[in-house]
Amino acid sequence: MHQLNPVLRGWTAYFRPGVSSRAFNYLRAYTWRRVMGWLRRKHRRTTWKELRRRYCPDGWWPAIGTARMFNPGAVTTTRYRYRGATIPSPWPSKVNNSGNLDGLVESRMPGDGHVRFGAAVWGNGPVERPAPRPRPTPRAAQPPAPSKGKA
Repeated sequence: MHQLNPVLRGWTAYFRPGVSSRAFNYLRAYTWRRVMGWLRRKHRRTTWKELRRRYCPDGWWPAIGTARMFNPGAVTTTRYRYRGATIPSPWPSKVNNSGNLDGLVESRMPGDGHVRFGAAVWGNGPVERPAPRPRPTPRAAQPPAPSKGKA
């Protein structure tokens, strides 16, 4: 339990901000099956009633000593966090009457903060290809070779 719980907690914390409720419930059933199957193999002659009495003090969920198995199905998911105006924009914020920009909104992009589409930025953009090789010139028609037989 002491090795399994941190792995389950970390996995569910990583996948929590997404559509993962079904996956958490599947993980809950899978880990319960594996742990209870391991206990059944460890104690071959013990009945289910005895296993539950020994290892599941609160019903069917396993606990060994004070360590209770983490329940991934109980983790709630968070989706679509509202960020509103806190999302930085690389576009100009205002254009004054003379057509000049009053300022730019802060951009979190590296470099100058603007992506030039079609330009060679971070390896993207037009690729310079070498000039094609010149084709070989066609051979001139050669006269037929003289035959060695009777003329």
